[in-house]
This record gives sequence, structure tokens and C-alpha cells, in this order.
Amino acid sequence: MKEKLAFVMVVMMVLSVMTGCEKEESKYLPDIDYSDYVTICDYKGIPATKVTFEVSETEVKQQINQEMYGYVTYEPVTDRGAMEGDFVNIDYKGVIDGVELAEYSDTARDYLLGEGFFYEEGEKAIVGMVAGDEKEINIHLNDENAKNPEEVGKTLSLTITLNEISVEHLPEYNDAFVQTNMGFDSTGAYEASVRTELEYSKKEQYKAVAISEIMNYLLENSVFDKYPQELYEECKESFEAFHTQYAKQYEMTLEEYLSLYNIDEETKEQMIIQNVNMELIIGAIAKQENIDCSEEEVEAFVQANYEKFGYGSAVEFQKGYSESQLGFEVIYEKVADLLYDSASLKTITEDEYYEQQMEMYNIEESDAMGTDETELVDEPMDMEDIIDDTEMIDENQTEPVTEEPANTGEGSSADGEEVPVG
Repeated sequence: MKEKLAFVMVVMMVLSVMTGCEKEESKYLPDIDYSDYVTICDYKGIPATKVTFEVSETEVKQQINQEMYGYVTYEPVTDRGAMEGDFVNIDYKGVIDGVELAEYSDTARDYLLGEGFFYEEGEKAIVGMVAGDEKEINIHLNDENAKNPEEVGKTLSLTITLNEISVEHLPEYNDAFVQTNMGFDSTGAYEASVRTELEYSKKEQYKAVAISEIMNYLLENSVFDKYPQELYEECKESFEAFHTQYAKQYEMTLEEYLSLYNIDEETKEQMIIQNVNMELIIGAIAKQENIDCSEEEVEAFVQANYEKFGYGSAVEFQKGYSESQLGFEVIYEKVADLLYDSASLKTITEDEYYEQQMEMYNIEESDAMGTDETELVDEPMDMEDIIDDTEMIDENQTEPVTEEPANTGEGSSADGEEVPVG
């Protein structure tokens, strides 16, 4: 399963490094006199957060729920009308002032009746309909359901065609199921494995929180004088390639994708230069600490991480990045470990961390937290999903995230060799 590239926690580990720039002099580190470009603050003892945690029974059940949903089947319903709790496939056409509008129309859309993802009036109208039925309803548009401000107060004429009704069937969770599908002798053994994986995942997740804080501290407290123009151009190219990949997943152009996250040209420039500055910091520390890596370590990294970065094989992963970039990622991890091991860590509980996140992103507790008990047949609602959503936003706002970009540049030099900044 592809790992989501999340923001404060993952953007440091992936984006600022995997957009690493290729160099010729060294396989993995550029031939740069870093003292010409950056004066790094004291990088030992940087304050950061250490989150303590426990994996609860509810979290284990939630994770099992997610995995169980990979084995769901759907049975078509043909002998009755639609009911709340059914999955329905519909076409709908929206007309305002006699004009059909694409933003209010769609075909072959699936909805779970009662979940509230379709218009409330539309869900009520679908109840009782059978496959093949068509119904027209009128919806008064307000601030919550209008697609455009000028349409508030108008009437949406919505024609709904019900294509299919189906009900969801989850397999029974028992020893026989996990033996056949999960490769464990019993549910107990499977649940113990799930717990171990969650503990490892949380440990890495919260370590990444601390590392991102450390990296932000370095960006904010180091002094950047200038940078090689070649480094800037390569990081710009990598930035655009990275976001173009995500834009394609959403069938959008790069410009549309960046606009979706309010990234204008000025913000884009700041983000690229932050990537440049991050490369300068990592390279400077690596050289000062004599940190490097071997071909064997790069190969081990590829084998261990190609799935995490969304590739189907190690070969595909290696085609996606140069050996130089992969090597720089290994060096980055070594530098990050050094910084983390020498940091001044302040311990807080997981609950305290979540409270901080909710305050930061103005998330109401009632929206973020699920119920205390989760049955194995219920689809989970997880606080980490809420945090992941906010992190994904951060990923596309700044790389890495800081309140103010660190010493962003003013432009390019005429000779193309290096550009003064600040």
C-alpha cells in the first residue's frame, strides 16, 4: 500500500530530500564549499518534541477494520427500493435558471445512503426508488450547498437516475479468515502483529515530528548568504516534477494543482529556495560530521522503501530517482538521526500532542475523535486520519513548513553561477 506523503511529518523526510539535486563531483554529496553559502547555527541540543504513546485496543481494531475492508463484497439489490445503509450508483443532472451546470451534475457516482455525502434532499428522494427510476427534485441553495456564491438563494432543479442498489458484505472475522487471507494461525496472532506494526509506525511518525521541528529550527536560525544557481535550477526542476506527479493523479495541470493549495509564483519561489537551503544544511552537516554512504546502503534503502514511496518494485523506484538522489536520501536519514539523538527533547503525551494539533488547525474535538469502542464490522474514524489530512495540506503549502521562509532569494544572477540571498 502506498504511503501517504504527509506534511510536517513526512515532507521533511521525503520532499525536501527526495527532490535532491544531482551532482557530478561526488556520487552522493555535491562538491560545494558550504561555508560560502551557509553559516549553520549550533545543531547539537536543538529543542524538539518527543511524543510518548500507547497503542490501544481501539486502535488495533480500527487498523483491522481498514484491512478487513479490502475483502468487502457488494451484492446487487433488485427486489426492493433503496434504503438507508444501501450503496447506490446514480446519475444526476443539475439545472439552474434553465442552464445545465457541470458542477452540479455527474454520472455513475456511488454513495452510501445516510452518510450525508449527497444533498440531504437528494438522499431522501432516493429512498424507495428502484434501479432504473428517475426523479426530479428542487433544492434551495444556501451558503453550505451552493458551488458558487452568486448561486446562493437560487433553486437547483436536480434530476436523479438510480442505476443500481447494492448492499455491503464483510467477511466474518475469525481464525479461518486470518489463516486464509492474512497468513496467521489465529486472530490473536494477527492482532499481535497489527499492534507491533502500529507501534513501529507511531514511533517513526513521532520521530518525524521531532525531526521536522529540528529542521525548521535550522532553517530559521542558520544564515544563508547565497546559493549555487545550478542547485537552484535542479531543485526547481525537482519541485515541479514532484508536484506534476501529484497533479496527474488528480487529472490536473501543475498550475491548477498549485492553485488548489493557494501556491502562487511568490510562494512557489519561497518553497524552492527552502529546498535549496535544506540541501545546503544537510550537506554542510554531513561533510562536517564525515557522514557518507555506500552503494550497498543505497541498495538496502531501495529494497526497504520502494513500497513506502509508492512504487511497485525496486526497479521502478530506481528509475524514478537517480543514484545520486537516492544516496542523498540515505545521507539525509543519517544526518536526521544524528540531530535527533543529540536534540533536547521535551516529552509530551499523545493526547497533549493531538490537542496541540487541533488548536493549530482549529479542529473541534467532536469532529476529530471517534467513539471509544469500535466493533470489527464498523468502518473506523481515526484521529490520525484527521491529522493526516491537515498534514497533506501543509505538504503543499511550504517545503518544509515554517512561519517565514528562511532568507529567500531575490533572483538569478546573469552569469548563472551563484545568487546572493537575503
